[in-house]
Amino acid sequence: MAFLSRRFAPDLTGYVKDEERIELISIEVKRKEVGFSEIFQAKGYAELLRAKFAFLISHKPLSPTIRQFLREREALLYYGYPNVKVVYIGRFNLETKSMVDEDWYPKSPFS
Repeated sequence: MAFLSRRFAPDLTGYVKDEERIELISIEVKRKEVGFSEIFQAKGYAELLRAKFAFLISHKPLSPTIRQFLREREALLYYGYPNVKVVYIGRFNLETKSMVDEDWYPKSPFS
């Protein structure tokens, strides 16, 4: 997607399909600790793509400071209107090469 001569794209995109439609998935992957700019970048891509699901993934755990801040302002993770959705923040374990189930924020998208 291009806007004002600048290209915008999440790190990964995918889709889910049912009998009626195809809906996009937006995934941002970071090699550093997740901060506010990463959260807003992931949210921005989800908004631009009108993604059904949005994920922000890092191999570092979400810091207690960011968790507390988001707990008090959880709406910062919401996007989409009229069908409001949430950006899910998760941690990828480099040793086991899998997602850490208990580290999803605000909750697991798979429960």
